[in-house]
Amino acid sequence: LARVCVTTTLSAGTCGVTVILMNYLLTHIWDVMAVGNGVLAGLVSITAGCVVVDPWAAIVIGFIGAFVFYGASKLLVKLKI
Repeated sequence: LARVCVTTTLSAGTCGVTVILMNYLLTHIWDVMAVGNGVLAGLVSITAGCVVVDPWAAIVIGFIGAFVFYGASKLLVKLKI
């Protein structure tokens, strides 16, 4: 249970911080909604493997999940979906 809590929290936090930094670097706007969506994307990214993943890998998964989320989000806006 402890590993699940640690990996879930690390992935969600890493993804939220990465998304807000990407958003600020690209738009120069601090967006609270981007943090919330980033945390949610981090939780989705780690869900399947939270029991078997090491803490360092949870950080990597959250980091990659941030790029996937940000790219998909911008793609949806561009396609007007």
